[in-house]
Amino acid sequence: MLNDSSNTGYNREPRGTSGPAFFLFWKRDLTGYISVKSVLTCNPGLYLARSFKTRAVERQYLFPSWRRSCLFQIDPAEYTLIMLRLIIVLALLTIALPAYAQQEPDPAAASFSYAPSEDPAIWDEISNYRGWKVKSFKLTSPDKTYIKELVKGLELAEKDVALYERSLTRDVGRIGLFYAQRGYPYSRVTSSVSVREDKREVSLTLDIDPGPPVKVSDVVIGGLPEDFKKAFDEIVKTQEGTIFSDNVIAADEMAILEILRKAGHARAISSSFVEMTDTTTVRVRFDIEPGSVYYFDSFRVSGASEDLNKLALIAINIDRGERFEPKLVTDARANLSNLQLFRQIRISLVDTAPDSLAMVVEVSERQHRIIELAGGYWSDDGFSARVRWRHANLFKRGRGSSIELSYTQYKRTGNWVSWWPALFKARIVGTLRIGIDDINEDSYDKRAPGIGVGLSLTHSRTMKSSVGYVIEIADYTVKTT
Repeated sequence: MLNDSSNTGYNREPRGTSGPAFFLFWKRDLTGYISVKSVLTCNPGLYLARSFKTRAVERQYLFPSWRRSCLFQIDPAEYTLIMLRLIIVLALLTIALPAYAQQEPDPAAASFSYAPSEDPAIWDEISNYRGWKVKSFKLTSPDKTYIKELVKGLELAEKDVALYERSLTRDVGRIGLFYAQRGYPYSRVTSSVSVREDKREVSLTLDIDPGPPVKVSDVVIGGLPEDFKKAFDEIVKTQEGTIFSDNVIAADEMAILEILRKAGHARAISSSFVEMTDTTTVRVRFDIEPGSVYYFDSFRVSGASEDLNKLALIAINIDRGERFEPKLVTDARANLSNLQLFRQIRISLVDTAPDSLAMVVEVSERQHRIIELAGGYWSDDGFSARVRWRHANLFKRGRGSSIELSYTQYKRTGNWVSWWPALFKARIVGTLRIGIDDINEDSYDKRAPGIGVGLSLTHSRTMKSSVGYVIEIADYTVKTT
């Protein structure tokens, strides 16, 4: 049946819309049959089909050029009426759209925008060398400031690239947008080509004329508390008389938010608006919503065992009632990561009152037990082997232990180590080590059991300081010849 898509389990229609076409597909259904349907389409929406079923193995043959839709049946008279209505609608749109496009824009509502300009002469210059290899590519401009940065993002600057109009079009668009974002929306690009016909190679040069810059005529800021006005003037680089730049404005917004959030405004919002005052000047406005000063009200950890959840609460290292600051959240994440007990750490801040936050932490535990085996052969030490067993949460609450044994021809060692994270503070780890060294040298033998304790403080991911105390009882045997 033509309008029963469940009969075949397949709901796609032919992609083509002009001229007769014939399509055939097979689809296995849940009853163990393969449905075979041949579809003849003469125009969009009108299908003639024939289907039958045959017992077969489980296979599926689909045309990749079909799109998702349901086959349907339509009466030819009804189809003619629909097409007539569609023609009338299209005719009305054809009349209305040009009249709408010719309306003059409201000057008061004008805002800064960029539309890349295309110079047909650029395409005419390379049309005879389509597909040739670009032997060399060069950018030139009176101002060399952006050349090195710009060339890194162009297609034609890559190695072993062929010259095509679409590549040049995209690169010219990138150049125009790059300069527009830096205050030069009227830049123009011209091309020059030198060719080597015997090798079908071209050397392409794009010359950039930045055009007149667009400058900032006025900077307005609204909503910023009076206490932050001085800091705003010091950090914001978008000032009256400077060249307009999207990147600078975005950086200024982030700098404003950073100042506010450091002062406890966790939900501060900043938005910027740019308005063209004439063809070469713009007015920039920053709208700030600082919101309330927030304080940490509560802390919740989930996703791990109860003992590790309690350890994570200690590692967060933020006091209840402490004022919000981004660095506190960053340090809390670093402390949790340094425990090396969790695969994933997700921190979110939830409003519990108009000026209070709850820190919600979701963690996923790592695999705590690890066994390592290693072996090798060295020309000076001969055969060597090492085995290590480690459990990161053997004694619960992150207190772990490891045993390591190693062997070479001249040295055997054994060590048992246990550690206690967050011993006094969140970043302090205490360790206890018991071990023995058995060394055989040509001139002496040494057997030295020992015990040691230590404390380590993690300052950052790349910096740690440690202090320890070790007692070792060494027994030496001197060999004489």
